[in-house]
Amino acid sequence: MTTDHLEVRFADLRADTLPTVQPPGTAAVRQTVRRRRTSRAVLSAAAAVLVIAGGITVATGNRSAAPPTATTPSTEPTPTPAFQQADIARQALIDGQHGTPVIDVAEQVFNNYRLDHGNYPGELILRAACAGTGEFMLYVDSQKNRKTNWKRIVELQVPCSAEPVAVSVPFTMTEGAAHHRFQMSEAPDFTDGQAGFAYQVTSKTGEPITGDREPADEFDPDRRLNLAGRQVVFEGIARSPGNIDPQDTPPSVPAGEYVLLTKCTGKPAMARLTVSQNRKYLVTADSPCTEPAGKQVETPVSWTGDPADLHIGFVTEEGLLHYALVRK
Repeated sequence: MTTDHLEVRFADLRADTLPTVQPPGTAAVRQTVRRRRTSRAVLSAAAAVLVIAGGITVATGNRSAAPPTATTPSTEPTPTPAFQQADIARQALIDGQHGTPVIDVAEQVFNNYRLDHGNYPGELILRAACAGTGEFMLYVDSQKNRKTNWKRIVELQVPCSAEPVAVSVPFTMTEGAAHHRFQMSEAPDFTDGQAGFAYQVTSKTGEPITGDREPADEFDPDRRLNLAGRQVVFEGIARSPGNIDPQDTPPSVPAGEYVLLTKCTGKPAMARLTVSQNRKYLVTADSPCTEPAGKQVETPVSWTGDPADLHIGFVTEEGLLHYALVRK
């Protein structure tokens, strides 16, 4: 088809179409104008709202800005109790219970942990769990008497997790051994003092177990401080000078009024905590170590000016010291 033919066709279409097109008329035109004006007004109002809102958000120093809303002062986070994760780990052992344990312990993880337990000759199962992160080695040594060397009788690698899973290993306590010492090692820094663990010893055969029971063999929550209703600044545990890492020393505490709580359970001895400021002693708290559970000692302490530090003194090797600083 040529250009001339196309022009003829377009001319015919215009002739047929234009007569059928009707003008909108005055009323229709006015209605269209009103719709356009209304649309422009709505858009202008919306734009004004956005500009005002933007001005309030950005121009915080402008007098026309809305007054700032009152903020609730933040409260200090409640520290995690030293034994909370230990109880979680112990619950993992209870959920998979295999008889009544003759040894039942739940404490905070820290390297060089050691605790002497009674002798229960026979075939046994050592079960352990840990709440937290990392892992550590739990092992048991035996000794016939204080003049002989310790002998390793079992080792157990214990993983830590938010949802603890119990691990176990069979072992045997010999009748001739006078002492059995449970110890811990190889806990990494992010596990040492940051996780809780528990272990139990039960019969492998299901037969009743007899032996020489020690006070430390039985789980007793009364060995812990009663912190109900207290605002804890920090808390911790210690067992002996050799087990206290300088890096685990509690942080400096701002001036104020506090109460130092201590409880030491173990062989008759004494645990001592000292609060000092600029190398000057402010107060010393002595806590006698007794069995089966120590007495909770409360010592008021207050100071002004610079922050103060807390130092752990002597703690008997076979005693557990639970200490805390709370607000008065």
